[in-house]
Amino acid sequence: MLDVVTAVFQRSAASILAEALLSYIRSMPDADRTVIETAVERALASGGWERAGEQSLNERVMPKATYKYSRLCFKKDVIECLGEDDEFRVETPMGTFQMSKTEFRRDFANVRNSRSYKESGFYTYPTLPLRAERYRLQ
Repeated sequence: MLDVVTAVFQRSAASILAEALLSYIRSMPDADRTVIETAVERALASGGWERAGEQSLNERVMPKATYKYSRLCFKKDVIECLGEDDEFRVETPMGTFQMSKTEFRRDFANVRNSRSYKESGFYTYPTLPLRAERYRLQ
């Protein structure tokens, strides 16, 4: 269901879930809402939580390769010539994603083993997989 909502609204799963959670919190009685808001403020102030979807482009190293595509796409000719720790960036209307070759191999092994990637040299996702969210820059 979440994949459908992210595709329809062209937003990240993290932002959809955050909006749903905020809507729920706004609907709570004032006393309950205040307790939750105070706890969240304390956690964010202490650095105890990472804010999903707020990683800036400057927080990762500059990628060795960047390409644009209409959806998340992995291009074999770009990725396979990189060093293990070299990063690549894919810019899509759904966001910008960046990862190292090692991260790609670890988290997207199914892509590397797909017929499309092996024979055609690229693999695209019709809907954004949740595991890609950790690599979203914006």
